[in-house]
Amino acid sequence: MSTKNKSSITVVLGTARKGRQSEKVAKAIVGILKKRKKLTVRFVDVKDYIFGKTIPPWEENKKTKPWRDLVKKTDGFIIVTPEYNHGYPGELKMLLDQELKGYVGKSVVVCGCSSGWAGGLRVVENLLPVFRELGLLISYYSLYVTKVGDFPSDLKAVDEKFMERVNKAADHLIELTQP
Repeated sequence: MSTKNKSSITVVLGTARKGRQSEKVAKAIVGILKKRKKLTVRFVDVKDYIFGKTIPPWEENKKTKPWRDLVKKTDGFIIVTPEYNHGYPGELKMLLDQELKGYVGKSVVVCGCSSGWAGGLRVVENLLPVFRELGLLISYYSLYVTKVGDFPSDLKAVDEKFMERVNKAADHLIELTQP
């Protein structure tokens, strides 16, 4: 949770697929946010928190405890997810379903990624009802990455406009976390 004007944001890479292009985007977002002094930034790779089946939030399970503990420490999330067949990856849903009450009142920004022109627009729209049901405060700043295969691996090569959009989204995310 935020302490002394320092907010905690967790950037979640929402796919475990081999060759995932959205990983470059998630790591760029982390790099951009780590430049901000009043921010604690964590990177979460969904593959490190899922176990081949949905573990419901009402079950006490040592496997899901690290995710639940992280949710408690986080003020807001930036979910970076590819669009697969107009939807979101099953791994992301499995991760989100491991917790319930811990999300209430926390903020979220969605970053959709796709190889096409829409930049993950459909995946963002598909996730909004899920986030509402979890009690997350949804930022009106969503991020969209088109032609994700062309997104640079090197943070120095990331487009200045993308950096501006990430910072604007982070500003709103932080604003939502403040009492």
